Amino acid sequence: MDEFMNIEEATAKWGISARRIRFLCNEGRIEGAKKDKNSWKIPIDTKKPEDQRLTTGKYVKNVRKFAKGRRTILIADDDSITREMLSEVFKKHFTIYESCDGEETIQMIDTHKEQLSMILLDLRMPKLDGIDVLKTMNKRGLIDKIPVILITGGIDS
Repeated sequence: MDEFMNIEEATAKWGISARRIRFLCNEGRIEGAKKDKNSWKIPIDTKKPEDQRLTTGKYVKNVRKFAKGRRTILIADDDSITREMLSEVFKKHFTIYESCDGEETIQMIDTHKEQLSMILLDLRMPKLDGIDVLKTMNKRGLIDKIPVILITGGIDS
């Protein structure tokens, strides 16, 4: 009889993602876990690990915010075709706001910061580029509150 369970069995037993269990094993926070080739073996009788991140703090507050219906994306790109294409991709599940330059993007962020789930931000735009927008967000304390995905059509060498 096997005295150990693999990560998939632990996932089913504890209701924690396999990725999180691997992280906890690597951190040494699951007692008796042993590295076995490319995976981990966890003793069968091990109790679900205490994991503060799952129950308290900033992580849970952010998840709760998103779970309460914040389903809005700001697409900031000077290229109208890119904005239209991205809007088509996301419009079924999200409310879409669009901006075509850095200054307009900052105005949109200020106006809708409480509703924004995410910003798709072009690196190269007129007036202010994407990096300047990120710097402004950082100064205003918004960089930790609104996820930003940088997009670009190309980078000059």
